[in-house]
This record gives sequence, C-alpha cells and structure tokens, in this order.
Amino acid sequence: MLTEEIEHLTGPARAFTDAFDAADRLVELAASDVLGQLAIHGRPLLLEHVTGIDVEPGNPRRVHFTVPYDPWLDTGELIQIDDPLLTDTCLLTRTTISLGSGPSRLSAQILPRTASLWEATPHRPI
Repeated sequence: MLTEEIEHLTGPARAFTDAFDAADRLVELAASDVLGQLAIHGRPLLLEHVTGIDVEPGNPRRVHFTVPYDPWLDTGELIQIDDPLLTDTCLLTRTTISLGSGPSRLSAQILPRTASLWEATPHRPI
C-alpha cells in the first residue's frame, strides 16, 4: 500500500520520498553489504588477468568482465579488478562459471570513490 501511495505523490513530496529512498539504499549497501563482507572476509580480493570489461552507465554503475579461470567466488564478496579502467572496489553480483577449460563471466556493482579505501588481497583461485 505504501508503494501505491508514493506513486501518487508529485512535486516536492515525491522528490523528498525519492531522496529518502536513495539514502536508505545507500545506508543498506554500506552497513549491511559492504561492512558485513569486510567483517567476514577481510579486505577485497584482487582479480587479475581480467578481460572483456564492459561498464554499464546508470546508477548504480555495473561492470561485467571475464576471467580465464574458475574463480569460485560467492556473490556479495568485495573485489577489485587489476585494470586501470576500473580502480574502485566492486560488490560481486553474479558469476557464470564455465567448468572445464572455458573462461568465467562475472558481474559486479561499482562502489564509487572506494579506490583508495582498501588494499586488496590477491585472489588465488582453486
């Protein structure tokens, strides 16, 4: 019901609810997703030998990329990509593992302005 009522708002009232929703999502991302991962796993993992980097515009920004190995990562983990195209830390959102000799395709949400916050730990795939 709340969503229906918000949809009918206009002008400053709608702008306020949209801003509040954006702030709520940011707090949820930082407090639950990012801090939780740091507490459980420590520093982000550095992924090397990344190719096929595709950055999506929009908010939040997302990146899709390929690694030539099976990374065996869980969604929700914090990662950094060893490429000057993307220096910010990312939150892994999807993995497509290719068992055998094929590459794996991953997707992540870019966390803006996080490039200098953590030094990543090199990822050692299994």
